[in-house]
Amino acid sequence: MAARPLVSLVTGASSGFGALTARVLARSGHRVYAGFLQSNDDQTSVYKDAATFAKDNNCQLQGIELNVVKDDSIRSAIDEIMANEGRIDVVVHNAAPYFAAKAAQDSLAQTYALEISRFGIETSIIVPGVFTKGTNHFATAMKAADTAVEKEYMEGVLKGWDQISAEGHDKIVSPDADPAAVAEAVCRVVSTEHGKRPFRVHVEYDGGGAAIVSGVRDLVRETYLTKLGLADLMKVKVFI
Repeated sequence: MAARPLVSLVTGASSGFGALTARVLARSGHRVYAGFLQSNDDQTSVYKDAATFAKDNNCQLQGIELNVVKDDSIRSAIDEIMANEGRIDVVVHNAAPYFAAKAAQDSLAQTYALEISRFGIETSIIVPGVFTKGTNHFATAMKAADTAVEKEYMEGVLKGWDQISAEGHDKIVSPDADPAAVAEAVCRVVSTEHGKRPFRVHVEYDGGGAAIVSGVRDLVRETYLTKLGLADLMKVKVFI
């Protein structure tokens, strides 16, 4: 582990992978800011839960209001952390809509990795498979704002597909699937020496084959960048 605690910001940390990751990092000795969509004005349960966890585990976990789709909210959160800590060592980009947006975030992370590597900023992409238990994502996921249109889809040609999908996942996901494994994977990456962190880590219990797909894609990316003479961008610059 790093010689000093790393100041870490975890987005979407009120539940699911985000909450688990924030707590694992805090227990591991890092100074963690858990980004919550909820306002901190009313001291809702997520802030109280974070404070209680920090006290019970003698660790540094603090909730902070953060809406990742609002620039003002992002700036306010970053300014507060910088005022308190003077630096941010780790950002865990967890908050994002499903499903296409996750693929978009993956592609964005690949692009950013090349653009920021020479600044000494390292990128690791954690790829979780399907976890049907242990998080409340499906219960808290955003719904379509236009309920009339949603109804036309869900009671029309798509009727029953959501139930089929849920039952299918229940069949293929291993009973050993524990979302805590994702948080542990993030913690291992964060605690790895700078310059030696893996570019991609898969945590799969559903046999979805993401590791195969990512492996091929990353190989093609590496080959192409090497042909362009830009292979050095795939390695983070380590300042001594």
